[in-house]
Amino acid sequence: MNAVFLKELIEQTRSQKVLFLEDNKDSREQTLKLLQNFFNDITVAKDGAEGLEYIYSSTYDLIFSDINMPRLDGITLAKKVKAYDPATAVIMITAYDNSEYLLDCLNSGINGYIIKPFSLEQLADQIQRNLHAGRNHDDNLIRLSEDYSWDTQRSILFKNREMVHLSANEIRLLEYLISSKGRICSVEEIDFEIYSEMDFSAKRIRNLISRFRIKTGNELIESVYGQGYRLRFSPS
Repeated sequence: MNAVFLKELIEQTRSQKVLFLEDNKDSREQTLKLLQNFFNDITVAKDGAEGLEYIYSSTYDLIFSDINMPRLDGITLAKKVKAYDPATAVIMITAYDNSEYLLDCLNSGINGYIIKPFSLEQLADQIQRNLHAGRNHDDNLIRLSEDYSWDTQRSILFKNREMVHLSANEIRLLEYLISSKGRICSVEEIDFEIYSEMDFSAKRIRNLISRFRIKTGNELIESVYGQGYRLRFSPS
């Protein structure tokens, strides 16, 4: 997996709230270590019944659940989750690779599955596919252009419904230009806002904006000759 993509995905997942269910101690510890590469806020449940109590008392961006658990199995749990809150994304962790069995899992309403044993790259792929497939965050979106929207709560840029993977500094750049509401921002003030250093460097700002434009084209940030940069569209 591309190291840059993995790093940027981790930057996007740190603030996500996750519930992880696994009854086997060894599997729980191994999988938790993998999940901790991506998430800071992880609630752990040792069986389905305990997990359901957490679900009824809070909300989660992603739920990772084993299938075979005491008191309440993963498929029954997924059905209860979807009945209670259809927006919650559920990813099943299973040792089964039988296609008919996996089809039954998908019919229970889950958003995806991972077959044990799995690698960090396989986990990252499922996270990327399902990170924004669940809860509706439209109330937090501001429209930047016909194609692009900004999630103010999670600091995520979307092109249509697909997430654009931005670095931490690219996020700071966009947030500052959005907060400026169409005002032309000089290179000097952008540099200070992002890097908070006295040794001003116009080159690193040009490079930062160039990298941003590689990901988004010229649609969002406008260069104003001799003055600086601004959003091409005023947020609405």
